[in-house]
Amino acid sequence: MAGAGNPRERDLPRPIRHSCSVLEALRQNLRYLQRSGRRDWIEILEADLAELERALCAYPRPGRSFSKRPSRELRRIRLERTPFVIWHVVDLRAREGPITFLRLFHVRQPTKRLRF
Repeated sequence: MAGAGNPRERDLPRPIRHSCSVLEALRQNLRYLQRSGRRDWIEILEADLAELERALCAYPRPGRSFSKRPSRELRRIRLERTPFVIWHVVDLRAREGPITFLRLFHVRQPTKRLRF
């Protein structure tokens, strides 16, 4: 995954950043999948996230928009093969502006309206 401190970030047209909340949710879900013997799902989840990062670099505004300000937009997108949703913010000020993954939720997990 690209992100703060990740060497791949400099190779991407738009840096992808991960909030502490996303990293913690990812750790918890990977731990759960490992404990339950679902290594195949770990690989699929990691591939889904990598594909999403590549897609967002090419076209940063897929998914549904929930809130827009002059300089940034809050969006939600479901991962392709795994039952997870990523909430992310797109910096609209520059073509190379960062994309920040704010939250990672299971599709059945109740969520409150996010603020950014």
